[in-house]
Amino acid sequence: PFIGCPGEGSSNQGRVTALTVSGGTGLSGTIPSEIGDLPLLDNLMFFDERNLTGPIPQTFSKLTNLRVLTLNSNSLSGSIPSFLGQLKKLAQVDLSDNRFSGPVPTSLGSL
Repeated sequence: PFIGCPGEGSSNQGRVTALTVSGGTGLSGTIPSEIGDLPLLDNLMFFDERNLTGPIPQTFSKLTNLRVLTLNSNSLSGSIPSFLGQLKKLAQVDLSDNRFSGPVPTSLGSL
């Protein structure tokens, strides 16, 4: 469902490796959990989408190739999931300017 959308990048096999959604798209609701089914995704950016709400999907724990996760300036809520710290390739995370609650998981210290 994401193939051919603006802000999408693909490898030479036609697999989605990057997805960027930024302000002005009119997106609202939660981040689709199906994004977790994109095993080659290494760069995921949803930013400046004020009507994007809810938690970070649990399915993101399957994004083992993810290097960059940018989810800043949205209205995301809930706790920051500890599984983010278990994504071994994750090198850059920006979750600023959201409505997250609770402590930052100690597992993020290993990034």
